[in-house]
Amino acid sequence: MSTKDKKKKFSIGKIIKNNAYMLNLIRTAAPGYLTIELLRWVIDAVANFLMNIFLYYYVLNAVQQGQGIKEIIPILVLVFVVAVIQYVYFQITYYCRTVTHPKIVAYIKTMLHKKAAEVELNCFENTDFYDKYVKATEEATGRVFDVLWAFEYTIYCIISAIGSLSLMLTIDPVFIFLAAIPFPLTLIVGKLRNKVEHESDVK
Repeated sequence: MSTKDKKKKFSIGKIIKNNAYMLNLIRTAAPGYLTIELLRWVIDAVANFLMNIFLYYYVLNAVQQGQGIKEIIPILVLVFVVAVIQYVYFQITYYCRTVTHPKIVAYIKTMLHKKAAEVELNCFENTDFYDKYVKATEEATGRVFDVLWAFEYTIYCIISAIGSLSLMLTIDPVFIFLAAIPFPLTLIVGKLRNKVEHESDVK
């Protein structure tokens, strides 16, 4: 393995480790909140797949086969029930968020202050160290919630992709190939965007 590959592997591993650490901070500060948030995104992914993809496919397929309204009603009822569950659970998570976020912020700031108390006082006389400490304190909570959102959105995308690919497979496997064509371009654009955002944050 080349030095470049080792560096790349270490970087990816370090990113995963840092993200896992951030998520663990949330779990420690507010037990159960992480599960509540993840479940919301799972429900959203399932609901959006049913309402925006599967429902249209099912209705069009039923019409083409000459089926009546009686055959369509069950899926409409299912979609309605899922939509109600999605709405109710969203209200629950919204309430939990308003109550839990201040606790997470307070926990992180308290942890940072404790760490700062362990540092020798003369370190704070160093301008560079003090600037980094202030910046870390200001950005810590925001970064934690950014990691949480990114993790949740990844779960959402995975579930949505599984649902869409499964449906395309039942229609025609060729659709999977056509859907995969833009994927490399999406990765390249995403990588460039992340690089620009990272450089902007550093500045």
